[in-house]
Amino acid sequence: MRNSIIAFLFTLLFLDIQAQTPTPEQLIREYIQATGDSTVYDSVQNFTWSRRYRANAPTDFDEEVVVSLQEAAISRKKTLMQRDFFYVVNKSAGWLKIPTGSRDKIPTYSVKDLSVKERTAMQLEVSDGLWAFIDYKTKGYTAQVMGNVLIGTTSTWHLVLTKAGVNRSYFFDATTHLLVREIEETTDETVTWDFTSFAKTTTGLLYPNGGTRTSSRDKRVVPVTTTLLLNTPIPASLFVR
Repeated sequence: MRNSIIAFLFTLLFLDIQAQTPTPEQLIREYIQATGDSTVYDSVQNFTWSRRYRANAPTDFDEEVVVSLQEAAISRKKTLMQRDFFYVVNKSAGWLKIPTGSRDKIPTYSVKDLSVKERTAMQLEVSDGLWAFIDYKTKGYTAQVMGNVLIGTTSTWHLVLTKAGVNRSYFFDATTHLLVREIEETTDETVTWDFTSFAKTTTGLLYPNGGTRTSSRDKRVVPVTTTLLLNTPIPASLFVR
């Protein structure tokens, strides 16, 4: 009898938790409302992420990622030891520009093709847009809310997106609806972003601008500072080989 009562109570608790679990659409809608407005997201034609990776190591670098949704193009500039490396994909073509010559002269570049794997990964960044979970169905993802997860002292809802060898996890603050953590999983690497602060673009869109990045490859926790720009002029030469 006692075991039956306990089993019944656990069943009620499980059903209560299930009833309170939000749908993917609800989590996404709450995030959009907490960070701005759907019209702001809908108006995005291009965006630029500028990031500074600082771990007090020789490998510290700056990164500028420019994405044009209209042109289906992306440029990633990595600045390491005062030298700029450009990874570019324009539709189906992709290339890497490597600086040559001395630093005190106008830079010249040697150019080589990106591998299919590198090009495909960057094309995914373009199709994902600002956030992969926005309009996730049209991007080919399936979504599932895995449940409530405690990160530190923060209660979060765990949303998972899945598509052909790619898993993306998003952890939304259950109270503020802002992102606390993002995990990108591919076949050869897992990258975890932990967000600690937020800022607004000139159009009023709230985005994570401070936090850390951890890769499964080297296990290092690297502090990252981020700036987001929306719909800025893009030089015509940026996506030209």
